Amino acid sequence: MSAGSQVPWPASLVLFDDGLVVVQGSKSLSKKLAVIDGLGPTAAAAQAAEAVKGAWLVLPGEVMSVKIAKSLLQGRKLTIKLSSKTLKLSFAPKTTPVATVEGLLQPLLGNRLEVEPSAL
Repeated sequence: MSAGSQVPWPASLVLFDDGLVVVQGSKSLSKKLAVIDGLGPTAAAAQAAEAVKGAWLVLPGEVMSVKIAKSLLQGRKLTIKLSSKTLKLSFAPKTTPVATVEGLLQPLLGNRLEVEPSAL
């Protein structure tokens, strides 16, 4: 993946106590997420990333910043700036409210998380 990469849609961001896992896949996304769910509640992010082909492991120490912003259309974009690259994901606030995304990411990222007022 190159710097400034748009994560192919559909994709999912799975949060763990020790990191994030970005999972992508068109027809196989639900199967990939089921594999991660099957690992159980004590699974580590690295274990989940290894269990699913094509998943990206993002450790909290790699994250420089995360921004939630309004996209040009109706959705929202989540930009994760890492030390080596930038990941861009999109989500629909009607199915996944911005407050929910913020609430899940805040404990892991602290002040590195920014939510633009227009995204609310």
